[in-house]
Amino acid sequence: MTWNVINQINNMFKMGNTVEFDDDKCIKCTKCVMRCKNSSVGYLEIKTDENGKKHLSAVDGKECIHCGQCTLVCPVNAIRSQPALDEVRQVLKDKSKILIVQAAPSIRASIGEGWGMEHTTDVEKKMNTAFRMLGFNKIFDVNFGADITTMVEAEELVGRLKDPKAKLPMFTSCCHAWVEYAMNYQPQLREHLTTARSPHLHSGAAYKTWWAQKEGIDPKDIIVVSVMPCTSKKEEILEKSSKINGMKIVDYNLTVREIIQLIKENNIDFPNLKGSESDICGDYSGAGAIYGASGGVMESALRTAYKMMTGEDLKDFNLREVRTDTTGFKTAEIDLKGRKIKVAVLSTPQNVTKLLEELKVNPNAYQYVEVMSCAGGCIGGGGMPLLPNKPADQIALIEQRRKVLYEIDQNKKNERTAHSNPVVKEYMEWVKAQNNSELAHEVYHTNFDCVVKKC
Repeated sequence: MTWNVINQINNMFKMGNTVEFDDDKCIKCTKCVMRCKNSSVGYLEIKTDENGKKHLSAVDGKECIHCGQCTLVCPVNAIRSQPALDEVRQVLKDKSKILIVQAAPSIRASIGEGWGMEHTTDVEKKMNTAFRMLGFNKIFDVNFGADITTMVEAEELVGRLKDPKAKLPMFTSCCHAWVEYAMNYQPQLREHLTTARSPHLHSGAAYKTWWAQKEGIDPKDIIVVSVMPCTSKKEEILEKSSKINGMKIVDYNLTVREIIQLIKENNIDFPNLKGSESDICGDYSGAGAIYGASGGVMESALRTAYKMMTGEDLKDFNLREVRTDTTGFKTAEIDLKGRKIKVAVLSTPQNVTKLLEELKVNPNAYQYVEVMSCAGGCIGGGGMPLLPNKPADQIALIEQRRKVLYEIDQNKKNERTAHSNPVVKEYMEWVKAQNNSELAHEVYHTNFDCVVKKC
């Protein structure tokens, strides 16, 4: 059995630090193969060995992008995300550390599925309570980091639009599976990727610098656990670029499935919990919430880019023309008060290929492109609860999750932009006041040196 960049231990095969495959459990149903072919890069296949026995294997010349889509459809848990539960269980017992948990936008739209709950905005506050019962000291939020990402990315977008020599279109980079795809399969796009950090790294960097100083805490005593819809984030947090002052920005990454397991094994009656609020770094705007849906990153950035370019807020924050569904390909023209830009919102590598063919014909066709590796965006991520068997039911489920995020956005009323988030303002003013360009670059920006060579 031949795998690419995979470590074999007995009959267990590991795809980087994200997904593992147990050959002894595999029933050769090919669901993972078809999922990877239709929704990812076609990395998996069934091969027959010299003894006539079939095995799941990797296609020669292909690289896994660690999106985890294969794990969503396996009926026997033979292919699954690599767990970080043992490590998190141990740190929860360590009373000498300050344990911070932060959940991505899409978690509040899906965690209730572990108990068969309806998709409502109420789940978020129950989630906060559950995290406290597990023993986390601070309940923060990746949505806070999403607002920071928006500020940094919008500023970069405006800068590129004003610079005739800048590389356009600018592509989003907060989806790490998409970045892995770009760097492995389309390396010519490297200079087109925004260098803004992904949301959970932006917030983690804030905790271990500004917040630590504010609270008088040694950053080395802070442990950050991200709860994410994504398996590729397990890879991202281990890269050299995901460190600050020599420390990991985020220490552990749990998928939604893992956090559901942790809550259940602690006998927490999630559906009947009373809700509670997050702590200060849990404050976020509606723009941060919609990051979990395809089109949400772009909509958030455009709301703030409009403000940066015109000095005014949009009259209507609902940029429905960039909201897409599981088909994953939508284009629009956005008027930034006289400056019209063409944008595209994509999900899945297959749609990226279509876009690149268009750019070959017309390199100036678009100025800004959002890409998510998973259909529907993070709400269809590889770390989410397993999908139903029927494609129509899968689409309906993703749509229910999307609805929750946009309801949260609407309910924010007077705080629907990243630049209206007072905690983000405080943090970014603190960074500016340090008068340290190296620090500012380190907390705000990433590079892609280690995505392929894994340093």
